[in-house]
Amino acid sequence: MAVLSRVELEQGIREGRYVANPRVHGNDFPDLQNASYDLTAGVAVWRESGRAGLDGTTQTVFCVDPAIAGLHQPTVDLHPGQMMSIITREDLALPQNVCATVFSKNSIALNGIFAFNAGHVDPGYQGPIIIRLLNLRRAKVTITLGDPVYLIVFDKLEGPIVSGRSPSFTRDEALSRVRHFADDALSNALFELYAGVIEDRLHDHKDDLLTKLRDEFAKTFVKQDKLKQLIWTYIIVAIVGVIGVAGAVVNIVSRWPDFVRVIQGML
Repeated sequence: MAVLSRVELEQGIREGRYVANPRVHGNDFPDLQNASYDLTAGVAVWRESGRAGLDGTTQTVFCVDPAIAGLHQPTVDLHPGQMMSIITREDLALPQNVCATVFSKNSIALNGIFAFNAGHVDPGYQGPIIIRLLNLRRAKVTITLGDPVYLIVFDKLEGPIVSGRSPSFTRDEALSRVRHFADDALSNALFELYAGVIEDRLHDHKDDLLTKLRDEFAKTFVKQDKLKQLIWTYIIVAIVGVIGVAGAVVNIVSRWPDFVRVIQGML
């Protein structure tokens, strides 16, 4: 196979091959390189993390038509561990004698973003490209819709060509696929892959904590019961003492005349 050069790509693109809807500045293709073409982010789809990262709603953001001047492109944040599907703004239009290979751009890879399912595209394919991104950094990465995110290299087949249409899908079908994927996939792979283990550990920690609290409460209640018994003992002793003193006083008062006569007789 021979890699198509810039001259061959530019001629083919002008004739409606390779890239069906290229970005145009004046009469030039700004995303066309010497032996490749830069594909830009057209649609971003992801499932927003909700409670503990285990639920959330699917979000979709579209780029603005680059033909409309003066409009700012929206941005999306790819958080640590989060996955996001990107649909290219461009549609491929491969002839039956041309295949292609999609690569993540160095600017994406060097930022700690891992690209899934980038790779081979069969001859005759018609439609956009879908690539899924995973943020392996500790910090979020901001992606601007409309910016180049992948590059594609086109190869011309040298051997015999078998007629037949490569499996392709429309932009609407691509959007439906990535939304369905977002609904069922992990919203945050680095968290949710271990969510069960984390939940089990939290459950065990809660059980241990409750056991310790019960033990502390039991000890406190025992101490309180002993204190209550001691207090009641003191109260009973005090009551008995008061009763004894009161009895002695009553006895003295009641026998006071006899005591006075005894004293007078002694005098």
